[in-house]
Amino acid sequence: MTDPVVVTGIGIVGPGAFGRAAVVGSFPELPRAAAPSRVAEFALEEYLEGGRAFRRVSGATKFALGAMGLAVGDAGFSPKSFGGPEAGIVVTITHGGAPYSVRFHRELLLEGRLAASPLHFSESVPNAPAGNAAIAFQAHGPVHTLIGEEPVGTQAVAMAADLLRSGRVARCLVAGTEEWSEVVTHA
Repeated sequence: MTDPVVVTGIGIVGPGAFGRAAVVGSFPELPRAAAPSRVAEFALEEYLEGGRAFRRVSGATKFALGAMGLAVGDAGFSPKSFGGPEAGIVVTITHGGAPYSVRFHRELLLEGRLAASPLHFSESVPNAPAGNAAIAFQAHGPVHTLIGEEPVGTQAVAMAADLLRSGRVARCLVAGTEEWSEVVTHA
């Protein structure tokens, strides 16, 4: 038998629910958001120490950082005390910052190359949430982004367990994130 992996913090940012207490408090029912079922606008600094520095990130990155901030706090750490060379991060996405990609492309076409914000490009890459999390939590260990469909969450947990069991990390944040995209929805 292999050593068990222990989950010590949970963070949830979703429609109608912020944090473990909101989800547990509504159990067995799922939290409900007003239609449409989207995450309400929120100030990241309320859920992540130093979150103001990430105020212009994509929705997918903002959701991931908020959930990770809640999870790290739930586990008894702060963003500054979590990191180091023994801390890793695994993030899952399906479409990631697709809305940011659309905005960047739209600005480029309608207003010309000088008007297109480089920020939109950097936030449109699939590993933007994981890279920003490594900065926010000062994680200097392995940082991975897994892209996929429904099984990708289980694959992320398995990857984190492998990193922990191999001794490559002592702590590993695992998060899944997605942002509603009109282009993806209507494709």
